[in-house]
Amino acid sequence: MRKKQLAVFLAIVLIGAIGLSFVPVSGVSVTSTGNRLSISTDVVLASKPAVDTESTGTPAVSKLPSTESSPVSYSPDTETLRPNAAGDECNIPGQVGAACPNHWQNVNETPSDEATSYVWNTVQTAYSRDFYNITNSTGSGTISNITVYARVYGQSLVNQASLKIVIKSGTGSGAPDTISESAEKTVTTLWANYSEVWATNNATSSAWTWDEVDNLQIGVSIRRCWFEQPAATRVTQVYVNVDYGNATAPAINNTPASYDFGTVETSTTLATGLTVFNVTNTGDVPVNISISGTNMTGGTQWTLNDTATPGADIYGLKAGVSGTGNQSFFPIDPIEVTPGTANDWIDVNSTTFGVPSGATGVLVHLVRTGGEAAMGLRKKGSTDNRITNICVPSHSWAAVGVDANGIFQVYVGDITYTDVYIVGYTTTGVTFFDNAYDKTPSTLDAWTNIDCHVEAPNAIGLIWEMVGASTWYNFGLRKNGSTDNRITPISYHCSFGAIIGCDTSQICQGYTQGIGKNHFFLVGYITDGATFNTNATDISLSETGNWTDLTALPSNSVMGFIEITSTSSQYNYGLRKNGSAENIYRPANAHPWAFVEGDTNGIIEGKIANTGNDFFVVGYATGGGTGGEYDTTVKLNSPYNNLCTNLSVNATQSWGLKLYTPTSFSDGYEKTGTVTLTATEA
Repeated sequence: MRKKQLAVFLAIVLIGAIGLSFVPVSGVSVTSTGNRLSISTDVVLASKPAVDTESTGTPAVSKLPSTESSPVSYSPDTETLRPNAAGDECNIPGQVGAACPNHWQNVNETPSDEATSYVWNTVQTAYSRDFYNITNSTGSGTISNITVYARVYGQSLVNQASLKIVIKSGTGSGAPDTISESAEKTVTTLWANYSEVWATNNATSSAWTWDEVDNLQIGVSIRRCWFEQPAATRVTQVYVNVDYGNATAPAINNTPASYDFGTVETSTTLATGLTVFNVTNTGDVPVNISISGTNMTGGTQWTLNDTATPGADIYGLKAGVSGTGNQSFFPIDPIEVTPGTANDWIDVNSTTFGVPSGATGVLVHLVRTGGEAAMGLRKKGSTDNRITNICVPSHSWAAVGVDANGIFQVYVGDITYTDVYIVGYTTTGVTFFDNAYDKTPSTLDAWTNIDCHVEAPNAIGLIWEMVGASTWYNFGLRKNGSTDNRITPISYHCSFGAIIGCDTSQICQGYTQGIGKNHFFLVGYITDGATFNTNATDISLSETGNWTDLTALPSNSVMGFIEITSTSSQYNYGLRKNGSAENIYRPANAHPWAFVEGDTNGIIEGKIANTGNDFFVVGYATGGGTGGEYDTTVKLNSPYNNLCTNLSVNATQSWGLKLYTPTSFSDGYEKTGTVTLTATEA
């Protein structure tokens, strides 16, 4: 769904110097002091420029009007409607529960009862279809789209598409007469939600009306999921979400309206100190604020470098929240929480182990020292039941949600040789689902977009649980736009958890090999308190057999999200906070991730048995803001970087800007560029 946006511009004007010579701006008096030029720089907030060339002793610049907003879209509310009567067709041949024409009673429960009641089909090639009438709506306002969901399970092996989501719609208050089907979908051997979005009513080719929603019929068309054998495709839940709402206008105000950078000179390091601004949400909805920059024009162009690395006529910008940034990840000293009972889902109350009330989830380190044994993690209240072996010997990390009482659940097949440690917790800014979403790519042996914008609105990072097959198949995760290509095999639960960045459309990319072999389960998402690299930073070691300091994480980081690859499943590795006495050193069995605290200087220690083990920082959790160096780089011609998220109505966020001047200037002409703040409804 689209969100309303408001763009705000900060004009930057400065003059560059080359030695004692320069080309002055016509009619403007510029003072040269050695190798430097003095100039007053205006930084003005606006939505569009209006030229005013008056000069009062300082260079004439384009003056910009006061802040204004321009509504472009709206953020809808959501109403869920479920089956309440039979529709026009009841053709699916099998059921557990009510028979035709009352199949709707098997798919309308909430929460899902999974295998207690469902409809099913084992026919090889022909699809069979059900339609269900739904409850009337109570919403009002403009409808942006409808999304029909089906919760489905494939019995035994899956080797062919076996699901289509269907609707039957009409015009106005008339009876439905137009059938629309989704593309075929391949299900998995675990209960998972599948969905299809209709932004318009195919009966009218126009936006939905409330009468058309009330007369809508929803349903599924299914066949068996294993071509050679009668493996049933089962559907336990069907419902529709209606997204609607009235337009609201985000609005922000940035102060001060001007700033004098003072003198500017060539430099290979930072040329300006931290310039602090305050942005206030003056609208009526919470907003996310992102930032971008442009080249500087006037004489020879100065090019904005994506990494803020200056060069000849190349400059950089860095920006980020100052002083009061939000922290979402909180490392703690590892504490063992291994259940005392095997082969059952056991409650673990994280508050008993020092996790504060109000936490949204915990980070855990999973260590297996004996033979293979089953392992599972889930949020208390979840009906997920992903239990599969963790490799031996091995260790990996994962993230799992907790309920309102701080409880999550652990399943351990063997308590003698399995250790579970809480190593941190999450708060506001990290959200966990009750039940995970299966987002497994359908394309094999290629990097494929995984679109999570519906499940993870406004996300900057995505939290995964990986489940492999009994044999080894290649797997990979990367941020959309990355050129990273780390693809190595996984099996069972040996690479349990992963955290990866996504772009501003909440898209990351996945790689999988083998039909129905690797499964990607989205268990949560991150909206604040972390930074993700487009291409990961290689911090691999060249020394073996000793605990060694890794390259420091960026300043103001508290934890690194580290991807581990290995050329052999038998090579030991370890990662720990610098100065820790912990000595967990076991094989990188498969393709694990680690979530590891850094010391006050961002140092993590690593140890490897062989240089075939490599470490890559895909992102890091940030602290609460220190007013120091900023790690969010303003990039040119690329998706906006997040500056701050979920800024409340009337709240003010401090943010800082640093400018890196070129190492050499080709001329002394006035240079003009733009920094843009974009407010999007949260």
